[in-house]
Order: sequence, then C-alpha cells, then structure tokens
Amino acid sequence: MSRWDASTTPSPTDEISYCFGSDVVSLRRWGTPDEAFNLVGHESISIGASKKCRIQLHDDSGQTSRMHAALSPSGSAWELSDLKSSNGTTVDGEPITRRILQGGAKIQIGKVVLVAETQGFQTLRMLVSRLIGFSPDMLSKVDEALQSLRAFVNRRTPLFLLGSEDLPPIAARLHEEMMGPSVTFVVHHDRGIKNTVDSVGEGTICVSNFRRDGERFMQAIQGRVNSPRFIFCRKTEIDFVPVSIHSGLVGAIAIPLLSSRRSEMKEIISSTVEDLLRSSGLQEHKFTEYDQRHLSELEFKNLLELEDTLNRLILYRNLGPSGAASRICRTASAVSQWHDKWMRPQKL
Repeated sequence: MSRWDASTTPSPTDEISYCFGSDVVSLRRWGTPDEAFNLVGHESISIGASKKCRIQLHDDSGQTSRMHAALSPSGSAWELSDLKSSNGTTVDGEPITRRILQGGAKIQIGKVVLVAETQGFQTLRMLVSRLIGFSPDMLSKVDEALQSLRAFVNRRTPLFLLGSEDLPPIAARLHEEMMGPSVTFVVHHDRGIKNTVDSVGEGTICVSNFRRDGERFMQAIQGRVNSPRFIFCRKTEIDFVPVSIHSGLVGAIAIPLLSSRRSEMKEIISSTVEDLLRSSGLQEHKFTEYDQRHLSELEFKNLLELEDTLNRLILYRNLGPSGAASRICRTASAVSQWHDKWMRPQKL
C-alpha cells in the first residue's frame, strides 16, 4: 500500500503568496468574526497585556506578558518579534524569536490565538463562512477550515470536501479564490491517471471518486518534486478514512446543504453581495423591492447557483443587458431572457 510521501511536499515554510502572501493588513482573534486589530497606517506595534500596548490582549489565563511581542515593518510585510516574554510566542505551533507573517498565520501569545489576515484571506474567510456557516458555534470551524486551505496551497496537503452538495463546483470556486484563474484546475472522471497528472502540472486535480481513484493518484505522484494539489470529494462523512495518507497531513471540510441553512440566508446573501460588489468595482447592488422579496422566497440548489443569480442581477441593475452580457460572456439577448424569467414570480 502506498502513502502520501513527504518528499512530494514542499517545506511548511515554503509559503506561496496567492491570498496567503505577506501583505498582512490585520490580526483577528481566532473564532471571532470581527474582533480584529487593523495594522494599516501604523509603524511599530506593541502587543501585550499592558494598557500601554497598541494591541492590548485580554488573557484570562495571565500567560500574556505586559509587553509580550511587537510588530515592525519589513518591506511590505510585517515581522513579529517576541520580547523575551515569560511564556513565548508561537507561529503555526513553532516557538519564534522573529518571523515574517504570512496570510493565515496562526499566532499564539499566552492563551490568546490570533490569525494574520491579508485582504485576500478576508475574502476567502467570507466564502468559507458562506459555505459552512455564520453561527457562533461554527466560527472556530471556519478558522480550522481556513488552516486546511492554507496547508492545501502552501504544503500541497490533500483536501477532502465532504457532504451531499455537488462538490466539484465548490472545489473549483475555492481553487480560483485561493490560486487565481490562471492556475490549472481539472475534475478527474475516467481519463487516465497519468495523463491527468501530467496535464495539470502544479495545479489542482479534483477527484470525485476517492474510493476508486485516491490510492492510484498517490502512486502516480510518488517521487515527483512538484506534484499537483488534490481535492477529494466525498458525498458523506461515513467511512471517511484516508488510509493511505499520513495522519495529520490531510484537511477535511464538511459542507452542509444550503437548504438546511434557511435561518442564515439573509446573512449569506448580504455577504455574497458584498464580495460581488468588491470584485466588480460597483458601488451598490440597486436591487428593487421585487428583487429583494424574490430573493428571500427562492430556494437555491446550492451556494454557487445563488452567487450566479446575484452576480447577474447586480450587473443587470447597474449596467443593463449589454453591459451585463459583456461581464459574464453572454449575449445581450440571453441576459434579457434571463431577466424576463427572473421577473416572473416563480422559481428560476
């Protein structure tokens, strides 16, 4: 039986930029949505329990020193330094004296855990929250999922998506958000394993049947210095045992059905609209009263269908049929037909 060979995986310190680069803009407390410290516009930043610190940490355990650590600019990045604190500072579980921070870095100061965030990482966090949940009991799971995604990009750690949704499109959406549209992504069905590996290079292979193909892919990449990244899709968490992969070197994210999250739909829509406006460069959605009522009444099959509908609607309301068509690579007549259907009081 083969296994995931560590020789195919870059060093944990071999960070790749994408949305996990060094352009960190804030530190956010683990498991919170918005308890964050903005770093933009500051020079040296002190961190500790003292009121004199620019970032004052409240640590009930008392393990955070009064002047525990400091951040200082290093080019366009931030360097974190431990100030000879009593209990030390760790980044991604490793004790540090100084370390250049990367997006997603998990920082522990005393018993307080912080996450370094770039703007790209913040956008990815909102996408993950839309995928798995906004409720208070899901906040830590969102952060755990983000660490799995970071390991997937930077260390080529295999990623499992679990659930009853149509998972390959979700895998493609995550891949594009993390690595950009220019990096190859393919869904493997029945073509030859070696051909798939050779065609992707260092891109991502989404494997929809792990039980059938997972072990064969592991064998195909043995000895490769720069192997592809893998996302394995499983329709259920039952019998989820990646037996061929070292324990601790695999990430898993469970995706609940969108239909089970009706109570969160308003927040899901609001977050999606915010991201779509940011990416489109538009200032407001310009939804009509009918649009907002219709959105609240519809039952979307999955998050990607919701995103597509909101994107089309924002573009149509702002740019009209021709402008929207040019953005989504459709004809103006096709966009107008979609809008006519949208204006009928029925499910799309």
